[in-house]
Amino acid sequence: MPAIIRIGRLRHRVELQRQTPQLDSLGRQSRAADNWTTTDKVWAEVLELSGKQAELAKQQAADASYSVTIRYRAGLDNTMRLLFRGRVLEIKAVLDSASDQRQLVLLCGEERKPPR
Repeated sequence: MPAIIRIGRLRHRVELQRQTPQLDSLGRQSRAADNWTTTDKVWAEVLELSGKQAELAKQQAADASYSVTIRYRAGLDNTMRLLFRGRVLEIKAVLDSASDQRQLVLLCGEERKPPR
């Protein structure tokens, strides 16, 4: 029998965001680095990885430091990002671990700010 997500585990609210193109003054598509749109807000379990978990996750995606579990949703990919408690988490990998379309595990890394 497939694993069922226990509702109590999904206690964190996260925003899913997708980078949205805009047109410049000449009508060309431009991608500004800060041009993100929230597509949805979902309940999740956000875990900061440490030790052995982080090493296993880094085999899947370099620099993964968070594991975020959400209910399954189609169309989620590693071009998107999450907002969680003021942090910006870049999605490094999207895993449907049981291949049953019940939940997704997102391996994420915290967005690095460029030096000023």
